[in-house]
Amino acid sequence: TLFPVTPHGQPVQITLQPAASERHCLSARTIYTFSVLKYSEFSQPACFLLEVPETNWVFLVLPSLLLLLLAIATGGVIWKSLMGNPWFQQAKMPRALV
Repeated sequence: TLFPVTPHGQPVQITLQPAASERHCLSARTIYTFSVLKYSEFSQPACFLLEVPETNWVFLVLPSLLLLLLAIATGGVIWKSLMGNPWFQQAKMPRALV
């Protein structure tokens, strides 16, 4: 695959297909554009293993767990405040009705 020309010192981004975790070899050459267009020879291939980045489940699950914990804590505080409120207390049955 040919990549577009990249200015000197800038990183080259290589997009991978989802199932592209395998060995890849790259070679490069320089294009001189000062007066007459000249090309260097291709470099020796540099081979390495590229792995597709996996989804980090910690970043997906942790916010959900924090929200659940916050909801439980808020529910507990509301429950405690309602239990101490006389409007939410169970009324005692008068002796005459027992």
